[in-house]
Amino acid sequence: MKFHGIDMRGKFVVQRLSTIPTFVSTDKGRLIYVEDEDEFYFGGTSEWKKGGGGSGAVGGGDDLLFYENDQTATTDYTITAGKNAMTTGPVLIDDGVNVTIPDGSRWVIL
Repeated sequence: MKFHGIDMRGKFVVQRLSTIPTFVSTDKGRLIYVEDEDEFYFGGTSEWKKGGGGSGAVGGGDDLLFYENDQTATTDYTITAGKNAMTTGPVLIDDGVNVTIPDGSRWVIL
């Protein structure tokens, strides 16, 4: 898919690329998904910033100070094998929703 923006159902669609493109000034604020790296990138003020598997750090300008997360898990989630996860609490997990933590991984709630 080589499209980004809002689709006809009002859903946000992220541009999907095979490799990370060269950053240009008009990429500031742009969100892309790079298939070869299985990563999201956000256009900062002067370069691409890796978004990671979660919301990624944000802040004013190039300041990456704040990580934001939801307070309720509404769908099943499995932490990637060989990775750890962190969340700030409190956290609620809806009835019937499973959060799976593989052997050797950790989920830390601060």
